[in-house]
Amino acid sequence: MQTGDRVHTMQEVKKITPYTNRNIVIEFLRIIMAVLVIGNHTASFEYFENFAPFLGFLKRTAVPTFIMISSYLTSEYFFSKSLTFKPFVISRLKRLYTPVLAWSLVYCLANLMFMAASSRIGGKTLPEYQIVNLPNIAWQLFFGHSISAIGYYFIDLLWLNLFFYVVMTKTVKTNIIVCTALILVSFLVQYSRINYLLFGDMDYRVRFTLGRFIEFVPYFSAGLLLNRYKRYGKQFDPQKALSYCAIIAAYGLGYYFSAVDNPAYGFGYNGFGLFLATVLVLYFSLTLDIFKSERSAAVITGLSQLTLGVFCVHLVIAAVCTVVFRMLHLTGQNMLPVIFLSIVVLSFISSYVIKRILGRYAQNVVV
Repeated sequence: MQTGDRVHTMQEVKKITPYTNRNIVIEFLRIIMAVLVIGNHTASFEYFENFAPFLGFLKRTAVPTFIMISSYLTSEYFFSKSLTFKPFVISRLKRLYTPVLAWSLVYCLANLMFMAASSRIGGKTLPEYQIVNLPNIAWQLFFGHSISAIGYYFIDLLWLNLFFYVVMTKTVKTNIIVCTALILVSFLVQYSRINYLLFGDMDYRVRFTLGRFIEFVPYFSAGLLLNRYKRYGKQFDPQKALSYCAIIAAYGLGYYFSAVDNPAYGFGYNGFGLFLATVLVLYFSLTLDIFKSERSAAVITGLSQLTLGVFCVHLVIAAVCTVVFRMLHLTGQNMLPVIFLSIVVLSFISSYVIKRILGRYAQNVVV
């Protein structure tokens, strides 16, 4: 990055720019979205959806919100006029590929233990794509969606970083126009079904990672644009009540668009309705000022630091909880909220314990 006449290294940029825009509300959003990610992957969350079907739409905003927060907080990497490619790539690999390596190993071990236990008691077997062998390990490391599905997010986010770095550094004077154009092109590719036709028939271990890349482009672009607007544009400072109403209205509007105008063919995060809700909610959330005490801010920040670990460990916790509750014959409908809350709490506790055990090595693994 260039400030004055000096070109800074990545380490200096990291100290100067990427997290100066951090807002405690963003930390709170990360906690909420981490819980919703768990809801995406656990059947017990359906208990809440039966009472409030709207939650089924709400949980779909979790991963796109994480994408937007990532680009929002690291926007200076892309809008800076001078940033060398090698330090950028090394930094992004450390941050985004370390979890893929570490947690792929964890899920390989977990799947091996499951297979060993199943062979003894004659229980269920794993799907072919989750069996631990060299081909599946290769699929997991390259596409993040074989032995465990948690890796695809990091793979896609890594490619988004590299793609936007190349595009933005080549179009410095027209960055905002380019970001807007990428949003429009992405929706054109989605609604024309080109994205689905390209990747829909591919192997299960590949199609979600590749197909969702196109679906994530608008969210990454929107995070960058939102950062520019909040930093240089006119500051919108409504009353708190208005902000709360705007968040509710944004989800309602997005839910409406999702119901009446959602492309039928996609990979989970397609459509304008989902995009609209996610963007508006993040925008209006940034106008809130609801955590004023240092104690509440410290608690939220502490929990937010565990969300990476929660994102990665919750599938193991969910599997263990399901088995334990089944062994205890606690499987009725009334137990579903207890199961879900147990998965959430234990996921955060596990992330904290791993963080304490690994110490400084926990960086990029659970923190």
